[in-house]
Amino acid sequence: LRHITKLCTTSASTCFLSLLEALAVLLTFFEPHITHGMNSLNCIHYPPMAANAPPRQLGIGEHTDFECFTLLSQDETKGLEILTADKQWISVPPKPNHFVVNIGDMMARWTNNHFRSTVHRAANRETDAHRYAMAYFCCCNYSTTISSLMEGEPAKYKEVVAGEHLVARVSAANTVQ
Repeated sequence: LRHITKLCTTSASTCFLSLLEALAVLLTFFEPHITHGMNSLNCIHYPPMAANAPPRQLGIGEHTDFECFTLLSQDETKGLEILTADKQWISVPPKPNHFVVNIGDMMARWTNNHFRSTVHRAANRETDAHRYAMAYFCCCNYSTTISSLMEGEPAKYKEVVAGEHLVARVSAANTVQ
């Protein structure tokens, strides 16, 4: 588990730097904001679906991730789908020894939607195979203020404190109405 966490942490740092470079933001910007990131590693199991399951039954429904981005490792059983800009669901085929990178809500806020949150869902439509995935949710420090980095553009989101925002989103997602 330590090896996996170290691999994810190293990959996350590379992703932060790549995103900054793509936006022409100073490469040192994130350093003070990710010293104690609210990162988490989740192991996810999707059991086989019953042969008579409704076609719209999902393992996890349509959503975006709350954090900056997610590194997702999948087994060989497909099931991840993303929503394209033209509102079409497409399958993301699993690729051994690769991560899928989903942009999260905090990165969308920081980049003023230059990088948009990835709307995605997952299901295991196989009737005889279990599906496993590992998601490493990459976040910044609890007390980091998230506001647009894009100078000269009106902000599309109000400023938030990362930890307060994350707690509110997780709480809302776990509230049954």
